[in-house]
Amino acid sequence: MVLLLGSLSFVGYDAGKGWLYDYVVEDSIHYLYLYDTLLSVGAWDGSGSRCTFSPSVDRALMVFSDYPMSYLPDSAFAYYDGTYLVDLVGVATYSPFYGAGIRTLKFPITVGDTWQAIDTCIYALGQKVPHPQGSIDEDTLVDTLWYDTSYASLESYTGDTITVAFAPINMVEKLTALQVWDDTTYLCCRTYYHQLYGKVIYIAGMGMYGLRIDSAVVDIAYGLINTNTWDTTFVPRTYLQTVYSPLRWDYVSTDVAERPSKEGYPAVDVYGRTLKVRRDALVYAADGRLLFRLGPGASVSLQPGVYFVKTPAGVRKVVIR
Repeated sequence: MVLLLGSLSFVGYDAGKGWLYDYVVEDSIHYLYLYDTLLSVGAWDGSGSRCTFSPSVDRALMVFSDYPMSYLPDSAFAYYDGTYLVDLVGVATYSPFYGAGIRTLKFPITVGDTWQAIDTCIYALGQKVPHPQGSIDEDTLVDTLWYDTSYASLESYTGDTITVAFAPINMVEKLTALQVWDDTTYLCCRTYYHQLYGKVIYIAGMGMYGLRIDSAVVDIAYGLINTNTWDTTFVPRTYLQTVYSPLRWDYVSTDVAERPSKEGYPAVDVYGRTLKVRRDALVYAADGRLLFRLGPGASVSLQPGVYFVKTPAGVRKVVIR
């Protein structure tokens, strides 16, 4: 199947739209609710990047923020260059790609097509940059990040649902902190080679429906410093581990479904028409409209009707009479 693209509207990137995701790291219990709000869509000539576009291309500016942790939001953008949809540019806090632009779709859409996944308008392949998360080891020195040749492929296009596989995204991190190896040796200059496997799912006209990082194969190279002679022996890149802990973005549709609590006590109490929550909570109307954001211990009076209350423990249907 082959499909052409006319604008960013194909993936729902129209000004004023927003998306809500369950943002899950490592297990299904620890939830953040991630808000993706599209601020504006306009022309972009490539300013601030390594590329120049003439004529200009369509670019969507967006912001990612979460609830209830309330980290500083990530400003990000997506754009369509006539061949690729480049998404998640600049998302360093919530994305596994740390600021790089990922070519998530290639047009015309052709099932089985494979392409280079890293957008080189943002970083050149192999270009070493300051890590967007600063120091990720035990010291306060900013660490280093770069990307090598990576691959994405169109896995399926069924109805309005498009699934792209990452196989893999090759990301490299170099850390500066010294670690004690034994009584006479320090471990230094560790370089971790991450091969990230997963997929991204779009629904035509709606936007990103899901993002998965299912596994990562990690290699390591490092140096061993002898504290008596201060000589360094370098150990070349070798296999370290395969990590299966998932990272997921799951789109929360306006059809808010009830999800039973995973905890032994209720997160929501109802006293007449007053709803009181023990946890951070989102209160939805039956038609999916988000009505209230409540903190632990907060309460709200509701009109008669059916509501869905979403907390980190689950989603509960509440009937107010």
